[in-house]
Amino acid sequence: MKERSIIFCSEMVRRTLKGQKFQTRRIVRPQPPKRWEGAKPHRFSLTTDDEGIELYVTSLSAGNGDWHAKCPYGNVEGKIWVREAFTYTQDKKTIIYRADVKEDSYKWTSPLFMRRENSRLILFISHLRVEPIQDINQTDVFKEGIRNYDMKPEESAQQAFARLWDTLNAKRGFSWESNPYVWVIDFTVV
Repeated sequence: MKERSIIFCSEMVRRTLKGQKFQTRRIVRPQPPKRWEGAKPHRFSLTTDDEGIELYVTSLSAGNGDWHAKCPYGNVEGKIWVREAFTYTQDKKTIIYRADVKEDSYKWTSPLFMRRENSRLILFISHLRVEPIQDINQTDVFKEGIRNYDMKPEESAQQAFARLWDTLNAKRGFSWESNPYVWVIDFTVV
């Protein structure tokens, strides 16, 4: 199967390496059409191409016309390699990962420029589904890597996740409040 890539911020890399994170959520693009006030949520169907490599989501309740989106991460049993911020030692022989460094005195290269051979994390996709971001339950919040120490006093696990979500996605137009549809990817580290 074809390997795809995914970007993780340094904190999520650390949590994955510690065995604390084994699920991630990513924006479905394009988003399904908005439902009218009082309408039931979209009902989705997941299908694959003839080879079983590409995964598609289709709304069975999109209203006028058909809506579907292709999963950019592949399909169940596929592999994803993680891109993360990095730099090299002065002699350019050793890679340094931002997730491993406590003090931030290096000039980091964006994860977008990481080559496959420099990735140290390969994820095996064990399950995929589509849901609105606000449908996350407490079990999935912990699969996402959120722990009790991430929560402020009087804050639920979902509220702590919503705060994290907004720091990563609100500026891109996909705030918690807007409740976008997301790919939910369960994975194990290979």
